[in-house]
Amino acid sequence: MVGAPAHVLGVVNLRGIIVPVLDLRVKFNCPANFNASTVVVVLRLANRTVGVVVDAVSDVLRLEAAQISPPPNLCGSAGSSGVVGIATLEAGDVRRMLLLLLDAEQAVGGTEFDSVGAAGW
Repeated sequence: MVGAPAHVLGVVNLRGIIVPVLDLRVKFNCPANFNASTVVVVLRLANRTVGVVVDAVSDVLRLEAAQISPPPNLCGSAGSSGVVGIATLEAGDVRRMLLLLLDAEQAVGGTEFDSVGAAGW
């Protein structure tokens, strides 16, 4: 899109709501490969709706605060990247650690998100 950051892929009309679609892989300089598992997750953030491209969705879980550990210090920037913690799930004798949990509003970026909304999308 003309004048939009590279990670703004475009917009979709979702039941009458214009939704900007963002690829955070591009924003964070990660490989952005699309395949059959790639989907767009629609989020409601800061009273706006946004679509975020993800590599795949395998589960949707509800987590309790006790299941979330503080984030690791990643190169001296704990918390600044939007990482809010690491979740651990236990089922019987099986303990499974999930990847990092992100604060979606911080990951999308408040000022960039505002500018996307200001463009009338």
